[in-house]
Amino acid sequence: MMIKITELQNALLNLLHEVRDTGLKLIVGGGLGIYLKADHVR
Repeated sequence: MMIKITELQNALLNLLHEVRDTGLKLIVGGGLGIYLKADHVR
């Protein structure tokens, strides 16, 4: 079963929300960062 990009984005945003007060930073890799940047530019 493959996760759709929107589901992955939602999961990452939920994770980011949960760790917002901890000082942790999320690093997105595996090509997703490039995809998100290209999507943002569009």
